Amino acid sequence: MKQSLKIANIPAVSALYYALLQTGYEPFYAMGKDESLREKLAEFRLSAYGADLTFFRDARQTTCEVYPFWPRAAALETATFFINAANGCFEDFDAYQSLILSAPNLSNSERGNEFWSWVKHFPIAPGPVLKSMEFKNYLAWESKHINEQNVLFADKFAIIMDILAKCQAAYQTHVQSVSAIICPIKCANSSDYHVKDSHLFYISGVFREDALLHEYLHIIVHPYVAQRMDVISSLPARYPGIDSSYYLSGDASGQLNAFEEYAVRKLSSYLLGGACPPSMDIYINKIAEGLTL
Repeated sequence: MKQSLKIANIPAVSALYYALLQTGYEPFYAMGKDESLREKLAEFRLSAYGADLTFFRDARQTTCEVYPFWPRAAALETATFFINAANGCFEDFDAYQSLILSAPNLSNSERGNEFWSWVKHFPIAPGPVLKSMEFKNYLAWESKHINEQNVLFADKFAIIMDILAKCQAAYQTHVQSVSAIICPIKCANSSDYHVKDSHLFYISGVFREDALLHEYLHIIVHPYVAQRMDVISSLPARYPGIDSSYYLSGDASGQLNAFEEYAVRKLSSYLLGGACPPSMDIYINKIAEGLTL
């Protein structure tokens, strides 16, 4: 992977979280942030806001106790890659729907009729936010903040890109390039990703090299987990440190999702510690057997 890494922003993603900030995103906007950043973000919370934000209020759900904006905030992040905010329409709704329906980390209830009835209105929701002077002022500050982050983390970029290059060589993946998309309002404990063509967009509230690696590894690990569906789905294990929400509805797909999360976390710690398992097949088999590397 021969590229340099740089932090950037995507205005549509920033508008999404700016709208959530106005409709009850606390305490999540402050989590994992230093005091000065928390205080600055609090300044952008308005007691009154002109644009209609009714749509964004339904991003909060009850399926994930630790982060009630999962999965809808992430689903809207993904949707920003499929809409034309200026025209207020989906550019390829079928592709977006296919991606959501095939996501292994969503339960059927989280992507049922209620979700589709809600999300179909998303393309018109960001427009008024993007046009508002309040958001434009926020975006100007955010862009300055990102420039400062690029300077702050310059030494980290080369290290993480070297690890990604080793992964690409060892395990093979169609991802050829990476961007770090940061929206400071977004909860620092909830990182997500989107792949467009061969490019990975890592999306988070703060830059963390371990979180970027984590999202990248999901792309590598998932096919190997899917190949062992019968074995993994029959395991009785509850994996250390894996929140109950990862088990989805408690069915076979939830067991696969929890196993993948566990395998990715362990693999990430190995790679950050300088180890690189030579075979993903052997690594996944050992995890399934309850062994250490």
